[in-house]
Amino acid sequence: MASIRDTCQHCLAKTGTLSVRRDLFGYPWGAMARDLGVRRHIENIRATSINLCVFFVGHEPGFAGTFTQTQAQRVQHGIEMMRELYEQADLGVRRIFWRFIHDDDAASFISINASGATDLTEAFSGPNDGIDLFIVQTITDAGGWSNSDGPCDKDDKGRTGAEFRFGGGLGTCAASGSGIDGVCAKHGETMPIADNKTAAGRQQNRRVEMKMSYYK
Repeated sequence: MASIRDTCQHCLAKTGTLSVRRDLFGYPWGAMARDLGVRRHIENIRATSINLCVFFVGHEPGFAGTFTQTQAQRVQHGIEMMRELYEQADLGVRRIFWRFIHDDDAASFISINASGATDLTEAFSGPNDGIDLFIVQTITDAGGWSNSDGPCDKDDKGRTGAEFRFGGGLGTCAASGSGIDGVCAKHGETMPIADNKTAAGRQQNRRVEMKMSYYK
């Protein structure tokens, strides 16, 4: 295995006194609630990998704006879970570029719908070699799909029961009445994209989609 120092220097442009959490993994917002797998992470970021540009929409220095440090730590946790999913496809997330949109510039983007998401991504962008990820407080106009015998607690058509909700910019699964904004509808087996009679088809039908509408 390549060393942490060599990886930080040649893959991440980090030198000097190094922190595994901050410099190798790119998590500057405090301790993680889970162990970090150093060996696997180094293998991934030295192979096929992508960069991520994370925008906090409504941030001020010292967390004086819309975002709190606790929310920032939740974002870190979400990114680490995303990394674990990408690892299954042998794809790493190498560098995380943290960007901030201050309250004055973010006023119309704190809570967004589909058209607002389009405006946001057109107004702000990170380095060209990174995938932009915008963290907002509330997202509306999204839909989740699960086939009728999927894992969620729902009726025989798969249209009620558990709901996907968004809170603090991070997608979570929460029970009704939690007070978290941004309920997404579940459409079950009524809008399949594959044959729902086979295991392979049902796997494709279990999905979450963002509805993006473009207006002239």
